[in-house]
Amino acid sequence: FPVTIIELDSVENVRNMLIGKTKQEAEALVCGMFLRVCREDNVSYMLTMEYNPLRINVEMDKGLITGVVSIG
Repeated sequence: FPVTIIELDSVENVRNMLIGKTKQEAEALVCGMFLRVCREDNVSYMLTMEYNPLRINVEMDKGLITGVVSIG
């Protein structure tokens, strides 16, 4: 079931919830926030550095989230 932003108070909590999920599954879990893929397979993407507390930066391999880099 979806969680609230208050429950996403640490990268560790978010990591535990999202690792192994597809982007679509993860987005359904963190409604009110959005995911930004920083790295997919062996391709790292150029990112902007502004802080957004509603953003979760993730890494993906073979269609699954394998890392949570940061919140913001």
